[in-house]
Amino acid sequence: MNRLSLLAFGALALAQTVGCAGMVVGSASWFERKKPDVELLAAADLGCSAQPIAFTAPTMNDYREVEARGCGKKVRYKLVKVSVVETWVKASDVTPI
Repeated sequence: MNRLSLLAFGALALAQTVGCAGMVVGSASWFERKKPDVELLAAADLGCSAQPIAFTAPTMNDYREVEARGCGKKVRYKLVKVSVVETWVKASDVTPI
């Protein structure tokens, strides 16, 4: 391998490593980027736009399914991905806490 090819290969490997750092699908940092989409749904479903809504991952810190709590009620959402389209869908009924 010549010097230029080796340098290009090293740069590409570094970019892939750094670009993926901290963005594991389902992690807390990943969810922070997805949170605005599900916050709007939860506020509407819980009837709770004036108070903050708390989100937790009910299964081992996997935020692809979250439980939203606010205004004395709770509801679950699950992220569904088909090809490149992602959407949050309600995975439970709204229930009192």
